[in-house]
Amino acid sequence: MRSTFFYLFVLLFSMSHAQTTDPVHWTPEIKKSSETKSQIHLTGTIEDPWILYAPENDEFGPISLEVEVEENNTVSWNGDFSTSEIHEKYDEIFELKTYYFKDTVELTIPITFLKTGKEVSVLTLYYQVCDEVCMNKEVNFTFDRNGIELGETSTQLSKNEESSLWVPLKNREALEDNSAARSLWIIFILGMGAGFLALLTPCVFPMIPLTVSFFFNREGSKRKATLLALTYGLSIVLIYALLSLPFFLIEGLNPNALNSLATNVTLNLFFFAVFVVFSLSFFGWFEITLPNSIVNRVDNQSNRSGMVGVFFMALTLALVSFSCTGPILGSLLASSLSSADGALNLSFGMLGFGVALALPFTLLALFPKLTDKMPKSGGWMMDVKVILGGIELALALKFLSNADLVSHWGLLKRELFIALWLLIAFILAVHFTLKLIRSKSRNKGYIAITAVLALFSLYLGNGLITRSPLPLLSGFAPPSFYSYTEEANFNKEITTYHDFEEAQAISIQTGKPMLIDFTGWACVNCRKMEENVWTDPEIYDLLVNKFIVTSLYVDDRSELPSDEIELLSQQESKSIRTIGQKWSAFQITNFNTSSQPFYVMLSPDLEVLERPIQTSTIVEYSQWLKSGLKNLNSSGRVLP
Repeated sequence: MRSTFFYLFVLLFSMSHAQTTDPVHWTPEIKKSSETKSQIHLTGTIEDPWILYAPENDEFGPISLEVEVEENNTVSWNGDFSTSEIHEKYDEIFELKTYYFKDTVELTIPITFLKTGKEVSVLTLYYQVCDEVCMNKEVNFTFDRNGIELGETSTQLSKNEESSLWVPLKNREALEDNSAARSLWIIFILGMGAGFLALLTPCVFPMIPLTVSFFFNREGSKRKATLLALTYGLSIVLIYALLSLPFFLIEGLNPNALNSLATNVTLNLFFFAVFVVFSLSFFGWFEITLPNSIVNRVDNQSNRSGMVGVFFMALTLALVSFSCTGPILGSLLASSLSSADGALNLSFGMLGFGVALALPFTLLALFPKLTDKMPKSGGWMMDVKVILGGIELALALKFLSNADLVSHWGLLKRELFIALWLLIAFILAVHFTLKLIRSKSRNKGYIAITAVLALFSLYLGNGLITRSPLPLLSGFAPPSFYSYTEEANFNKEITTYHDFEEAQAISIQTGKPMLIDFTGWACVNCRKMEENVWTDPEIYDLLVNKFIVTSLYVDDRSELPSDEIELLSQQESKSIRTIGQKWSAFQITNFNTSSQPFYVMLSPDLEVLERPIQTSTIVEYSQWLKSGLKNLNSSGRVLP
């Protein structure tokens, strides 16, 4: 039942990557009010969809914006400053109201220049910005009575081997993130899978023999017909690849301007409605078609001779097949734009889709005798549309579930979600059973489809009744704690350490690898990973029995012991006074990133066991943990 499109959705939905740059861009200015009085104006442009937390937040909430001015013989400051408009919302994670800046932030800091002294002073901002991940930032500005400029941002520390924060990691090359290229090729291949599905629909399949015969019934040489056929195939690929171009060029359509599907309720509900419409179209309630005027205009252009006419033939195919390919392309669009680098993901997905669609047209044009072996068009193509409609409807429920989980509406908890998927599979099974009965023959296709749907229905039914894990639904069904009948007790058996040195000592003692979890109290995605991914039975068992879980909170405001503060002040280029500042600097120093969540697997002797990972699906996270354990064992160290 898990079709190629199903896997395409999983992989596209789960993609994300680390960010090390500051999503806030500052413009400083100093204005003189009198001979001694001046005002420092700092304007920050905040990249969408990031937010920067304001000064007024509760001590138990996210990290508030702080301003610090170095006082000396030149300047004095009374501690006052004002800000631009502050937004507020109730945060379910902290269970309190939080205050933040969106899009822009303006700070006005009144200072007094003394009559004596010509020293350069330093103004420092401490703040936290969050999107899917959270980053803690420290930005310095240097100024005197003549002007102000942005100094160095101390989020990138040098790898100081004399520092107590630096650790001699082995296999550092594993920290290099080359996953983006691998993921893009995976997207390309799975985009091809979606294209092959589209080929089986009644809008596309009958066009193959008609198009092939067109090339070889025209006057001219076989060589010219072959060249035109290749042009036709390349035109199809180009047309679908170009569909992603607006997402690079138009800022309003750029996927970076969209919040993640995992957190944006409005976008989730929108795609839920869109997928329901797509499914009803596949079920035959109506057809999604483009205006006839557009299709006819393009079709007229296809009558032109030469390669230009062939290109318009390919464009005509794309337009007339839209009622079948449109829902699949819409699903690909929704999946791609749910992740970082969405436009690039979409390009590779569309490219793969176009290649798959063009492949049979081109191959059969080159080898026309193969058309005799093709299955005949018929009712089976409508059966393909019905199956695709069921998949679209099931995926629509996933988007509704996302909105429900984020908003805590309690409308679509785990039992109801599984029951609805069961209902979809059961209805499809009944549909094909009735078709099998009406056909009065042993149609092998109907028998196979009915058997698969029946087995999947039994699988879902067993999970619903026995509350057993459903690995095939990992990352789709709501987590087990989101239930109508039982309250969650998150990760109660996972022993978690909060100090790296202590965790390493336990790791050496037990022989178990460390799972370093860079997290934060204000990190929404950290909570989601802990509540949605760590609670998966298989992952939960691995964390309990196979790892030394070490959660290092980069926004913990608890002050370090005075002797450690003094030691770190001698070793580091920035002030480190709190536990959170220590682990933030530790993360940057050793792993060159400042975003959370961020997971690293280390052996007892500090070998990096697998490339670090951030937000992911249950399937991806499980595979990542198992790969780390396999690499540990392959090095000759076997877990107890």
